[in-house]
Amino acid sequence: METDVLKLERQLTDLKALMPELVGDEQALHAAMVRKEQIEEQLRSTVQKMDYQQELLTILMEECGEVIQAASKCIRFGCDNKNLKSLEKEMGDLYCMIDLLHEYDMVSLTELDDRAKVKREKLKLYSSLLDES
Repeated sequence: METDVLKLERQLTDLKALMPELVGDEQALHAAMVRKEQIEEQLRSTVQKMDYQQELLTILMEECGEVIQAASKCIRFGCDNKNLKSLEKEMGDLYCMIDLLHEYDMVSLTELDDRAKVKREKLKLYSSLLDES
């Protein structure tokens, strides 16, 4: 994303430098001003998208940490109703962030499903969680 911002900023700088040369050519100056507005809008949109991505990823990391903490409490203090409810709450929060990452086109639910199938196959090989007895 940073390269997109830099590219747009460079285009804007180049266009602004060119504009004084266009004085006297109304049509070319108008076209340059329209293009300037388009580049500025693209730049705003790109920066805004980067802000969303950064916020989404930060909250995702925080939720992952809270899931880890809740799972750790289940291991340390037992999987009683209170600890399991806490784990379930934190996993729900994490699930919400996964949904938002999908809504913002940062992850594909199809790819996530495919990766989940791959993980299940690995668990069949390396874990007793999915024994087919």
